[in-house]
Amino acid sequence: MQLDAILNEAPPRGGLETFNSSPNYQRLLTVLIIEDERSLSHALEIRLRKSGFDVEAAFDGLSGLEKCRTLEPDLVLLDLCLPRMSGFKLLQTYQADTTIARVPVVIMTGNPDPDIARKVSKWGAERIFQKPVRQAKVVRAIEDILGA
Repeated sequence: MQLDAILNEAPPRGGLETFNSSPNYQRLLTVLIIEDERSLSHALEIRLRKSGFDVEAAFDGLSGLEKCRTLEPDLVLLDLCLPRMSGFKLLQTYQADTTIARVPVVIMTGNPDPDIARKVSKWGAERIFQKPVRQAKVVRAIEDILGA
């Protein structure tokens, strides 16, 4: 493929954001996946990258909270059952931290209890998905939330 064709190729759908300071500069929107099930995390990472997002991952709640603070992602995809800090505790801590509370959170859980959906919605979760998750639905929800 020639360089002109590559440069004129349309950007991937999904995670591009243009900065006001430079109309020619675009960055990928970043999704942080906090999920201890590595195979699910990896599958979601592949699907999100193909949709045009930058993706980071953490495999326990404590590491996930730290990455939230250092990476400043555009969205967090959070499992509720995590080692070292539960997703519930992480979400409560997250919402109390004004530096990261603005970032939308999408929840994944294997627990079908309807009270969980009410709790996490009250704590600021944008959407909740029951495991096993349908990756296409998760990606569409992320695109909707981020306006991508």
